[in-house]
Amino acid sequence: MSVARLGERRSDVRAFLLGDAGHLPIPSGVADAVMALWLAEHLHSPPAFFREVARILRPGGGMIMLTPNRLNYCGFVTSLLPRAAKRG
Repeated sequence: MSVARLGERRSDVRAFLLGDAGHLPIPSGVADAVMALWLAEHLHSPPAFFREVARILRPGGGMIMLTPNRLNYCGFVTSLLPRAAKRG
């Protein structure tokens, strides 16, 4: 499936999962797509995560990964804020 068509299939999203990225409690070969948003910089073992993604994806499945960019305006503006202002 192309990224452009992904937006058309929102109704197919059935669950979100929170857990250990190196040991996903998902059967092999069942996911059409995996989304990893703002995650890569927090992984303790990136190779373990990518092995898990490859294991759970169906043939022809895909992955969308979003990572921060040092030059992104959000990160730049956040870096200018005092530490106390960053606490939620």
